[in-house]
Amino acid sequence: MNRMTMAALLASMLVWACATAVPATAQDYPIRPITMIVPYPAGGGVDVMGRLIGQKLSVALGQQVVIENRGGAGGMIGTRDAARAAPDGYTIVMLLTGISLGADPGYDVNKDFAPIGIVASTPIIVDTNPALPAKSLSDIIALAKKAPGKLAAGTPPGADPQLFRCQAVQPDGRHRHHRRHL
Repeated sequence: MNRMTMAALLASMLVWACATAVPATAQDYPIRPITMIVPYPAGGGVDVMGRLIGQKLSVALGQQVVIENRGGAGGMIGTRDAARAAPDGYTIVMLLTGISLGADPGYDVNKDFAPIGIVASTPIIVDTNPALPAKSLSDIIALAKKAPGKLAAGTPPGADPQLFRCQAVQPDGRHRHHRRHL
């Protein structure tokens, strides 16, 4: 998988939870409200995106889309609930890709879900204090190699710190300092 594809997959995805088990004609669906599980707390970026998409789906389908925030364990709890939902097309989930999963999250993203679309893409930028003598990412890496353990990095709330930490491992296996801004 190329880097562009991986970047796109890091964006939020709307995933349809096994919608093929109950036979129905297009005219029959949906006949009741659809539940959209947002596996993150209310008020965050994924929640806002889910609510916007839910409103548009409600209008397009002529049926209410109910947003249920089921946050916890970095999104695994709500995603597990979606994987365990009846495969009838009435449960969908907003899924972030590129997240760290525990050894056994209780679902298999490749087997338990069928992606129906990418709904957002978020660029990741790196910036520094202007006093730092670095004008590129290569310059920052060179500075980090010259002075191991001296540079610190931070991510804003809502950023993917697991991904950043994985990329912040030095070639000798030591970690660079990471600060979470609150």
